[in-house]
Amino acid sequence: RTPLLGAVLGLLLYSLWLARETCLSRPDTLGIFLYLFSIIIPIKNGFSNKSLIWSGLFGILAFYTKSYFLSGWIAISVYMFLFIDYKKAIWINFIFLLVFLLIGFVVFKIMPLYFYETLFAYYGTTSVLFDYSVKQIVFFFLTVSPALIYIVYLVLVTSKENRHKIFLSIKTTPYSVVFIVILGLLFFPLGTNDGAYLNYHYQLLLPVLIILIFIIQL
Repeated sequence: RTPLLGAVLGLLLYSLWLARETCLSRPDTLGIFLYLFSIIIPIKNGFSNKSLIWSGLFGILAFYTKSYFLSGWIAISVYMFLFIDYKKAIWINFIFLLVFLLIGFVVFKIMPLYFYETLFAYYGTTSVLFDYSVKQIVFFFLTVSPALIYIVYLVLVTSKENRHKIFLSIKTTPYSVVFIVILGLLFFPLGTNDGAYLNYHYQLLLPVLIILIFIIQL
């Protein structure tokens, strides 16, 4: 494994990220920051109660930049339910829902048309197309194919012991589950929205893939 090649690969993936609207002064940029915080904080701190509170708050803030950035909290919740403690996941999501609804009520009272303009009106003007979803996923993986080829290269050229470590790191890191959950959300419902082309993929899936690549590299 070569750290230099891994760094170059990371920059390549980051350049693909910048190729979209993310590099502009838009809510998306802040949303990605908050979205990643909602994922990284609980994973880094072992899903402690304090880290989950911070993750939930960042998830709600991310929602109010772009609603689809709530995907980070959804992915963390799925991981908790499957691999940490399903009872804890249910309780923490119950509390999250109460806070989310309370904040939503305050926002509705201040701006009665906020949710209509940002959610219902927008999705009411777009179509649900599954072939469009598949097309985007295929194109996304084509653009990041150098990363996938590099992973295969690492597995093939390394020793048997290191190969086992690579598989173990991919299998044990929560980011693998986060990646799968986000990919599932991109297939449905996010990817079926014909009002955006690859924005969700570059903003939600690509950052997690970059983290996974560097986990393998390290």
